[in-house]
Parts: sequence; C-alpha cells; structure tokens
Amino acid sequence: MVSAEPEAGPSKPSFTSPRKQYKRAKYATDIDDFDADIVRRTIHEFYDNREYPTSTKLLSKYHEKTNYKGSKTSMWRIFKSLHFKYKKCNDGRKFLMERNDIVAMRVKFLRTMCNLRHNNDTHPVVYLDETWVNQNHTRGYIWQNEQNSEGLKVPTGKGSRLIICHAGSSSFGFVAGSKLVFRCQSGTSVDYHTQMNSAIFKEWFIQMLKHLEEPSIIVIDNASYHSTTTINYRSQTPKNLIFNSG
Repeated sequence: MVSAEPEAGPSKPSFTSPRKQYKRAKYATDIDDFDADIVRRTIHEFYDNREYPTSTKLLSKYHEKTNYKGSKTSMWRIFKSLHFKYKKCNDGRKFLMERNDIVAMRVKFLRTMCNLRHNNDTHPVVYLDETWVNQNHTRGYIWQNEQNSEGLKVPTGKGSRLIICHAGSSSFGFVAGSKLVFRCQSGTSVDYHTQMNSAIFKEWFIQMLKHLEEPSIIVIDNASYHSTTTINYRSQTPKNLIFNSG
C-alpha cells in the first residue's frame, strides 16, 4: 500500500494501490445437497415432535449427525440459504417456516411419485445428482500404538477436487457407462457448482439417456445448470412498450 501522509497545511490527496480480491472459502456454510437435506429433515423432525426448532437446538442435532464444526451464526446462514425464515405463529412466537413455493414443489413431487406407485407403474425410477471429493480424502483418525509407528500414512493437503456425476436406480443399480468424473479447475476453495455448467451437464445427460435400456422415470433436482434458456429474449422496458388507448 502506498499512501501520502497529509502534512500541516493544505490537505494532500492519498493514493492506495489496488489489491487482489480473493474469494474466501466458507466451509461452515457451503454445504452440499446431502447435508442440506439432513438440515431440512432435522427441522421437520422438531415439528413432528411438537418442538420449536431454534438455532441452538438445530446446531446440536446437526453436530450429532454430521460432526458439524460451525457456529450458531453459520447455522442461521444455512437456514437462509435453504429458504427458511422466521414467521409468527398463532401464539405470537416465531418459528422457522420454509418458503411456500419450495413446499409446493416438494408436495407436487411426492404426489406424482405416489400416483405412479398407486397405478403400479413398472418404469424404473432413475435418480441423478452431482457431488465432489478431494483427491487426498481420507479418515482423520485411525487406531495407532503409543509410538505412532504403525498405521497408514495420511497424505498432506487435500489435493485437487474431483467432481462426480452419476445416475442410478434401485431396479438395476447405476446406469452403465454414465459415470462422469473430472478435475475441478479452481482448486478446493470454490463450490463445485461453479464448475458444473449447463453445457457439460447437457452433454453428459444425452449420453446417459442413450445407455438406458428401457423408458424410465428420471428424477432431477432444480440446480441452475439443469435448465438453461435457449433463446435470450430481450426484456421489454416501459420505454419500448407502445400502448394503444383506442
């Protein structure tokens, strides 16, 4: 940093050299879809037991299930990222409530699946998703003797991050030839969703469909790269609109 200190008398301008911006990894709040589903189920468990979920209670339960190391503030930020918010109930107390559109989509999905099972639909149900794993992923604790002279040698550092995409069904297991594994280009500090884009997913999805041996029901989540706009329509601003009063 270069700065010109003002001296006595007329004020002089100060100059600051530009600094590089680094994206800080948020390990406590950037959780994957699997852990997000655990948080969501934990909140609903409190409601099933007729208990009020609080950040402190949920943090304790989530720690028991996943050994989570984050704070209560990080837990609150996870709630916000999952579209939960505090709302007042009939007795005036506030409680966590999921967004109505998220609840509606889940209800629609469950009703569709129930109807398929009720109608004895024989088509296999194929689920697909993406996740990541570090190249040097290993256990943090192992049984060792007092001298620590035995046991496995744990590699230092996390290594590069690998992104994995696959599809499978309870009827026949994983779809043959549909595994996609590639190396993340931005290290381990960036969410893997930034590396998985619509072009990569579309190419993989088309190839996966070719490996299905029979018509199937495909279950897919609402990740941003799972759908894309093919034509970028120009938005109409008020100045571009023409109103005919006649």
